[in-house]
This record gives sequence, structure tokens and C-alpha cells, in this order.
Amino acid sequence: MRFRLSDSAINALIQFFKLVLLDVDKNRFEEFPSSAHMARKLMGFVKKSRTYAVCPDCDKLFNPAEIIPVDNQNSGGRKCDHVEFPDHLMRNQRKPCGTELLKKVPVVKGHIWRPKMIFPLPCLKTQLVTLYQRPGFEDLLRKWISRGAIDLISDIYDGDVWKTFPSECNIPNPSKFFTPENADSHLGIIINLDWFQPFDSSVYSCGVIYGAICNLPRDVRFKKENMLTLGILPGPKEVKSHHINHYLSPIVNELLELWNGFDIPVSLKNQSGKRIRLAVICCSSDIPAARKICGHISALSGCHRCYKRATSEFDGQRANYGGFEDIDNWFIKRDLNEHRRNAEGWLQCKSKEERKEYVSSTQVRWSEMLRLPYFDPISHLVVDPMHCLFLGIARWIVKRLWVDSGKISKSDLELMKKRAKKICVSADLGRISYKIATEESFSEFTADQ
Repeated sequence: MRFRLSDSAINALIQFFKLVLLDVDKNRFEEFPSSAHMARKLMGFVKKSRTYAVCPDCDKLFNPAEIIPVDNQNSGGRKCDHVEFPDHLMRNQRKPCGTELLKKVPVVKGHIWRPKMIFPLPCLKTQLVTLYQRPGFEDLLRKWISRGAIDLISDIYDGDVWKTFPSECNIPNPSKFFTPENADSHLGIIINLDWFQPFDSSVYSCGVIYGAICNLPRDVRFKKENMLTLGILPGPKEVKSHHINHYLSPIVNELLELWNGFDIPVSLKNQSGKRIRLAVICCSSDIPAARKICGHISALSGCHRCYKRATSEFDGQRANYGGFEDIDNWFIKRDLNEHRRNAEGWLQCKSKEERKEYVSSTQVRWSEMLRLPYFDPISHLVVDPMHCLFLGIARWIVKRLWVDSGKISKSDLELMKKRAKKICVSADLGRISYKIATEESFSEFTADQ
């Protein structure tokens, strides 16, 4: 991972080492691995991942062993039998999807059947075992204990979720999940869903659901070697809103097992083994992805934390959040139990039209994440920081809406300039520009500044 060598280069390097060692002592190094696969197997690093076949139309998952014919030469393909609305009033709407799941792949002696789309699901337990075998990993997990008490919220440990997260659900006065005694065995992760283009020459969008361990210090928390890959979503386009649940279902199954507890095998590092627990305590993605995972309606229609809705004054006007007459009602937090009831009600809808009306009324869809007894799609979904800060939206608001429109006067800018000169910033931010009262105002500021 550090040197980013390809599999072929690693295999060639291992084979070279074997030749050298055999020349030194043939009897002693006869069992030395001859490939990267054999080396990983010898050290217990074999990846235990699962792969599902995916319907290209409805995203329903299938076990490849159950749909690929045993006789590849003579048998036909397999079509998707998923029914979206089995209780629909109209018979023709109760038909299965019917999309072909397999494709013919030519080989030397004819052809074989393979899934058109696949969903690789890396084993989360195997990834955790690998991390715990790394020297110093458990020490990093315990570092948050030694943080001094401060009045500022500078990290996730200073928030209410970390301080009050329960170790059990649906019981009165449960003990806390994150304690100094369980600092290296009770893990809290933040998950993200993002889409990327793997090819330069064509439009093809894939997705990945990954997690970062919040117990780790912030300077190493988001490094590639510390990330957990929960699932890789196939392309060529983004998954539709509620179809994401097909991919979330097997991920949630494994998360439920980790919530109940998982025993790490005995190793040189943990000679008596170790029992760990894991919980998803935060979801941080861009707005469309976050609302797919948590089951909220589009941000153009309503807020996911309070009951504020976007409205329009007349037909044809785009809905917006303008108007401050009802500002007192903005800060009434949505009720979690009500959200869960509405989400379960979405599952009872018998047609696409009924679902559409239901979502418009309740602003909620079902999400497989709700099967996690501890997950709160209201409190655990944080404001998207990347698009708000790092891509310049906050700067645009200050410059275009406040300065250019005259909301902030020249005298206000002069006062802000004087106060900015008194601010002491950390060395990694560099020098803050004091060109606040000029014509360009905040245009040269970076997101951090």
C-alpha cells in the first residue's frame, strides 16, 4: 500500500526472493511462498469478501451460485424475479422485473455465463482483524482518553453523541458505550457514500461506501490505510433513491453482528483474543447521498433536522426557504420515533403513486440503516462540510449576498478588519489576509481562513 506496487510486480518480487533464498538454503526455504496470494494466506491476510450479482434495472441482489447455471454451455440465462409492489391492485403491476441478469462470456470451448453487474462486499471483520494486528493501532485508539477538558467543540469527542451514546438500546439508564475502559474495543465509525469516475475516456459513475474510525486521532483518522470499505456500488450511473437499500441490506447485517460483539482471533498481539463492538455514530456525505442513506426527502423540499419546509408564493415558482415569519418553528427537532413510524409506513405503500404522495406528506422513505437499533438518522446526519466550506459556498454567501448587496457596510468591513488582526491562528493555516475592507473583500480567502 505504501509503495503502490501492482500485483504482478509483487509476485515477481516474491518469486525473486524465493530464488535467492533457495540458493542460500534449499531445505530451509522450500516452503517459502511463491506468490502474493500464498504469502497473504500464510500470514492470515486472505480477504474474505462476498460478491453479489446485481439486477441492472432494479438493483436487486442475488447469490451468483444460485443464478449461474451449472451447465454453462447448454443452459439459458436468468431473469430478475423481484417484484417491487407484490400487493399492487393492478395485476400487470405485480409482474417481476424480468431484466436479464447474466451475459455470455466467450471462452476457448464455447462460452460461460457471468453476471452483468456485480456488487463486491469486502468483509468488515477481516479488515478490523488486519488493523488490530498492526503495531501501535490499539495505542492510537486510546489516545482520545488523554485529551484535556476544554470548552470548545474541536473534535467528535466533545459532542453529545460521543458523550451519551448508549451501550444498550431499549432499556432504562443504559451504560455509556464510549468509556476509558473500552477505548480500544468499542469503536465508533463515520460513514460516507460518494461517487467517482473510474475512467477518463467515458462517463461511468461508481460508488463506494466507506467508514473512518472516530476513536483514532484526527491526524490519522482519514488516512487510506485506516479506512474501512463497506461496499463498492457498480455503475454506470448512480443508484436511484430507495434502490440504495438493496446494497445497504448486507452491510447492515454485518453491522448488526459487530454491534452485538465480535471476537478477534488469538494472535501474537492479542494472545488471549479480544472482543470488540462497533457502531455507526455519524453519516457525513454530500446532501443527495446522505439523504439516500438515511431515508430523507430531497433538501429542496424540507430540512432533515427540523420541520421547516421549502415553500413558494405562487404556482410555478421554485420552492425556497425564504421568509422568517415562522422562524420560531425552525428549531423544533424532528421526532425520531415519528420518523421511524413514517419510514415503516412507506414500506406499506402498494404503488409508486402512493409512495410519491406518502413521501410528499411525511418527507421520509425507508432506509435499511433503521434496522440498526441505535442509529438516529436525524442527529447522526451532519451538515455537509465539503460543499459548504471547501468548495467556496460560505465565501460566496459572504461576498455576493452580504457584501455586494449592501447587507454589510464599509464601516462594518473596517471593524471586521481590525478584529481579524487580533486573531491568533494555528501555523498550518498560514497568514490570514487582512484585505477585508477592499473591493474584493473575502474573495481571496481560502475555506480554512
